[in-house]
Amino acid sequence: MGGSMESKVMHFVAWEEACKPKSKGGLGIHKLRLWRELLVVKLAAKFMSSDNCIWRESLSAKYGRRRSMFEERRGDSWVWKLICMGGRAIDGHMIWLVEEGKTISFMDDPWLSTTPLRRWPTFINMCTEHFLATVTNIS
Repeated sequence: MGGSMESKVMHFVAWEEACKPKSKGGLGIHKLRLWRELLVVKLAAKFMSSDNCIWRESLSAKYGRRRSMFEERRGDSWVWKLICMGGRAIDGHMIWLVEEGKTISFMDDPWLSTTPLRRWPTFINMCTEHFLATVTNIS
């Protein structure tokens, strides 16, 4: 069953064993799906926290005027779709820093809690003039 110098034999290993760290007897192979998800979340976090970066400004100019910050549409670039995927994954775990409020949508961004005001039942009957307003405009 074993190999020798003249003939080599393939030894199969369970995937769970292969993904264990080398220090625990595994092969140290990363689970690619988990690794991809982590990198996508990191990309979205970088997008949200970067100020005055040309790549963020160009993507915001192209995709920024939407109901939700991470809304993707048919025909969007794969980069934007990845940013949206990562953004949706961390959306409920973010705390918004309002500052001047010029870029935060009053109704569509979760600036007050983890849920946008549009989804609150008490705000359904609100005037439609506030739907497109920013936090600065409401004061």
